[in-house]
Amino acid sequence: MKPITDEYAAGLFDGEGCAAIFKRPHEEYYSYGVAIGSTNHQIVMDMRETYGGLVTKPYTPRGNAKPSVQWILRGPGTIKFLLRVRPWLRIKAKQADNVIDWSRKMKWEGRYEPVLGAGGRRRTKTATEIDFYHHSVARTLNKRGLV
Repeated sequence: MKPITDEYAAGLFDGEGCAAIFKRPHEEYYSYGVAIGSTNHQIVMDMRETYGGLVTKPYTPRGNAKPSVQWILRGPGTIKFLLRVRPWLRIKAKQADNVIDWSRKMKWEGRYEPVLGAGGRRRTKTATEIDFYHHSVARTLNKRGLV
């Protein structure tokens, strides 16, 4: 394996990557992650070796297209990756900034309030609004075409 530099990873991410905030199905919570798709399986494996994460099984589309795989990184490793490559991002800088900003806001005190009688907790209205705002920004930035 040839080591992947942060500069190279930034270029790869700018061209083939995505930073997303997504809502988990059937849950009220949001999560975040990054992904890079490629038909070059070795480069995706090198990303996993350098930054962690996982690699999907090859996907073979119809027609003459080559099989592709995705490198996916979720959770705290996402922010570490984005902070490492952020100085060199050009195209995906806004996506990265949105996810980094949201992750910082996730940590503030008062994000949850106790649920009386249930012994649990739930997100505050403000936390829900912050989640929804950053999720909406991510969806807009990730749309295909010119943004």
